[in-house]
Amino acid sequence: MALALFDLDHTLLNGCSTYTWNVFVGEEVLAGDREHLAMADALHNNDKGGKSVYTIDDYYQFILKIYPQYSVQDLHALTARFIAQRIEPIVHPRARAIVAEHRRRGDVAVMITATNKVIAEPISRLFGMDALICTLPELVEGRYTGKVSGVPCYREEKLTHLDGWLATQGLTLHGAHFYSDSHNDLPLLLKVDHPVAVDPDPVLLEHARQKGWQVLRFKADELWREESL
Repeated sequence: MALALFDLDHTLLNGCSTYTWNVFVGEEVLAGDREHLAMADALHNNDKGGKSVYTIDDYYQFILKIYPQYSVQDLHALTARFIAQRIEPIVHPRARAIVAEHRRRGDVAVMITATNKVIAEPISRLFGMDALICTLPELVEGRYTGKVSGVPCYREEKLTHLDGWLATQGLTLHGAHFYSDSHNDLPLLLKVDHPVAVDPDPVLLEHARQKGWQVLRFKADELWREESL
């Protein structure tokens, strides 16, 4: 039995779960709030110009800002509608098949993502994951505060979160796979025996080529499938 670790955004999904959430909130919850939608776009494009304007704290503050307005039950009901309307249509079929194949082999399938638990948990269930490691929104006296609990599960901190989880499970990274699209996940990709780049960004693609890592092209597969219909 080995671990099969999966990033979420642009790996299991053909898109970004949190950006899709921010758009959903702007369109469906805030009735087309232009300021909210503009900020969603700004955060989504933050790193694309080679210079970050917003911090990771800005990112989570924006994502979590509506959480305190809802009871936990009502927020989860809203999230369920979001998953059905916005996430299920962008699930990569091949990603779902790979997760299922690892589980058939007896591997432990784990989603490890910077996405917060309110959004990530129902998506992990959608894929039949055995476990979820993610950013935790702060919950005080049964209500979300709009803040992050602890440190986000992001970049090097993914290793911190993973190491803590491994210790509780009595597991190791021996024989592990990790599937990701992003150079932000290089700290973890470099730790596993079987790193897999999925539709990689340019930095990760160059690294994968130099290291001889496996590269998968989910988007190309789906484009071919659509063109063949």
